[in-house]
Amino acid sequence: MSQNPILRVLSTFQKCGVHSLLMGGQACILYGAAEFSRDTDFAILHSEENLEKLEKALLEEQEKERARDREYWKPLREELEAMRRSRGPGAY
Repeated sequence: MSQNPILRVLSTFQKCGVHSLLMGGQACILYGAAEFSRDTDFAILHSEENLEKLEKALLEEQEKERARDREYWKPLREELEAMRRSRGPGAY
């Protein structure tokens, strides 16, 4: 089961030391309110140090997403490679 994306972002921010505040509908949902919200609102402390931490956090999440994508597509890539090998050289 995949982690709630809001909790994943908050966890990454916390791990990287990003000073931020979740606001709006998603904050209400996190606290159990019966809200529906498609967007996510964050207040980010505007300081050079915090913005560097934010950039690190975003790059880290981007790399995790790429790793998840690679893992998701791995079985298909393996199956295609097996099909290519079974058809022999030069066959398409």
